[in-house]
Amino acid sequence: MVDKISNARKKELGQPDPFLEALQKWANATTRYKKQIALGIGAIVAIAAIFSGTLYSIHRSEDKASEFLAQVLSRYSDTDPVKGYEAVKADVAEFISSYPNTAASSQARVRFAKIAFDAGKFEEAHDMYLGALNEFKADPAMENLLFGSLGRTCLFLGKKAEAETYFRKIIKTKTTLLKGEALFNLGLLLADRGDTAESQQLFQKIVNEHGDSMYAPMAKARIHQL
Repeated sequence: MVDKISNARKKELGQPDPFLEALQKWANATTRYKKQIALGIGAIVAIAAIFSGTLYSIHRSEDKASEFLAQVLSRYSDTDPVKGYEAVKADVAEFISSYPNTAASSQARVRFAKIAFDAGKFEEAHDMYLGALNEFKADPAMENLLFGSLGRTCLFLGKKAEAETYFRKIIKTKTTLLKGEALFNLGLLLADRGDTAESQQLFQKIVNEHGDSMYAPMAKARIHQL
């Protein structure tokens, strides 16, 4: 028995398949615009190649910078801090100038700041620590270390107000790194200027919240002296 097909169904079957029609249009467009498509794919490949090349260049630059920095610092000896400072001063300056915006350059600033500090070159240490601070804003732990280094350097320079600013910055951070030291140094600064009430609060805070700190026994002694 032959199936009867309605006129509506016949009409529907006579229509082209939407998927096949779209596929045919895409094929036609591909043929027509194959040059443009090829150029587009070529551009994507070129961008990828440039990006990969840039990353390779960055890694190569960082590796080279790290090797150079290691060579420079190998000439430093802390046996005589002043002579050690003089031995690497010019090379470090050249290094920072030759490899700006590298991780190795940031590390060089911190390392040389400590070298300058140990040699008693506090102004230079201060400038180096300050320069490094701008490069470690995204690293809370490193930022705290630099705040502490700047605070101690400022104390040697007699810049008590600036030192207080850095110690207060440490106290306000979420990390506990160097908080005992910052509280103690700030307490000493406040006691020195006659602000015994806040000074005592800070020493007590060390005892209460940082009892395992090396500054806790000294803080206890200072509380009894006030």
